[in-house]
Amino acid sequence: MRLSSPPPLNVLPGIIHTDPGRRGLSRNPHGNLFTATATDLASACQNLTHHPAPRLAIVTGFFIPTADPPGHETDGPLGALFLLRTCAALGIPARIATDPPGIAAMRAGLRHCDLPGDWLCELPPPTADAWDRPSSHLLGYFPTHYVFIERAGPNAEGRCLTMRGVDITEQMGPVHRWIDNANPAADANNSPVTIGIGDGGNEIGMGKIDPAILADNIPLGRQIHCRIATDYLIVAGVSNWGSYALAAGLFLLRRQKPPPGLFDPQAERHLLEIMVREGLLVDGVTGRPEVSVDGLAWEAYIEPLIRMREMLAW
Repeated sequence: MRLSSPPPLNVLPGIIHTDPGRRGLSRNPHGNLFTATATDLASACQNLTHHPAPRLAIVTGFFIPTADPPGHETDGPLGALFLLRTCAALGIPARIATDPPGIAAMRAGLRHCDLPGDWLCELPPPTADAWDRPSSHLLGYFPTHYVFIERAGPNAEGRCLTMRGVDITEQMGPVHRWIDNANPAADANNSPVTIGIGDGGNEIGMGKIDPAILADNIPLGRQIHCRIATDYLIVAGVSNWGSYALAAGLFLLRRQKPPPGLFDPQAERHLLEIMVREGLLVDGVTGRPEVSVDGLAWEAYIEPLIRMREMLAW
């Protein structure tokens, strides 16, 4: 039965607040990564919806040095492209930025989705002088919102670590510096809004969570904890799920139906096949270039997307 009005946003956290990889996201039932960010998804959706002229910079890419071959993982790029497609459907200007290891996969994804190639920005090397400039020099405009999806960020010592404690700082462009160097966008009195999406504690945005909570829930939590906070932090069992939920929330608040290609599990799998084949993305858990995310069977991975599709059929 179709509803006369869309379902409320508070349904979405229940879809993505699970821990399929058993990372410890909610090990302590009284204080964990989900409870610490319970309202952030809805708040991020509302902020984007109510902004008069949003322009997004979507940043993704998490390097897996132990993979064969080493490269970016499938969690992050797929969600970033999903959010970019959502922005295209809603008429919101957006760009994706990623490091060189993820460029081929993202180009392949853009071609498959018939999106312009110049919506993709290649991040400079970590030591480049470009990091001293605002992101507008690379993106071509001043973003009103930065969205960091499964993007490793520095810990208290300034090092980017995997969940196993492996140092990948030299492979990760310091995009967190864009927050420090950002210029006011649409409103001279406001700096760009930042949104982090992560699933482990070592991603940009996790600085919003008390280090004691990370230490109490995540193995190596205090060591890997990213110190960079964002205005809103979306924690999900898989980071791509957080992107799906953010997109779903935008459609719900705007009372718009997504185009047929979005929230389609078969289309999402085909897109990932192309990105893995042409861009050599790897599963972050298995370390292999395969059509999977975080070691999950496809049926388990795609279930949240299916539930969101059912929500959007009001």
